[in-house]
Amino acid sequence: MPAEGVPPWLRASLLRWLQPILHAVQDSQYHRYSGTSSPAFVEQAERRLHITVDWSRDERGAIHDLTEQMIANDDLFLDVLGLTIEEVGLGYTFQEESNALNELDRILTEAGSAWRIDVQTVETGDEYCGHKSYRDIRTLHLSLPTASTTMRRSPTTTAPPSTRMKRRTAAPGSAASSAAASRLSSKL
Repeated sequence: MPAEGVPPWLRASLLRWLQPILHAVQDSQYHRYSGTSSPAFVEQAERRLHITVDWSRDERGAIHDLTEQMIANDDLFLDVLGLTIEEVGLGYTFQEESNALNELDRILTEAGSAWRIDVQTVETGDEYCGHKSYRDIRTLHLSLPTASTTMRRSPTTTAPPSTRMKRRTAAPGSAASSAAASRLSSKL
């Protein structure tokens, strides 16, 4: 049975993947900060997820506090993960985004998680130099073989639709992914 929450054997891999975004190592697709953390993502997480983070120390202290809250609360961990998928550009360059999201999906699959990444390209309605423009909508989906309905899981009722997580029915995981998850959990 796929893991619906964030099992202990998955946390370290997810936190490692999240580090560039949690630390907001860049302020745009092209500019990286030089060795310092930015509070940009943590501030955004507070606003969008309606959480309180301890800022009494510094930015690193706030990141540490958010991480501790995530470890203690699977729902918050998943909400933050959903937000980082949307804001992947704070930690990865435009050229790295696709590979980073593929890596995250691989991590989730190998760990036997029920969560999957979905990226949909949609037309914006704008034109640039006579060409239509598009943007990606990234979401975290819970895919369970026993789910019979499609439901939305939202971090908050007032969060923008792009940060809400969908629940939808999917085929059961492959035997290969279950075996990989068993091997990974036995190593930890």
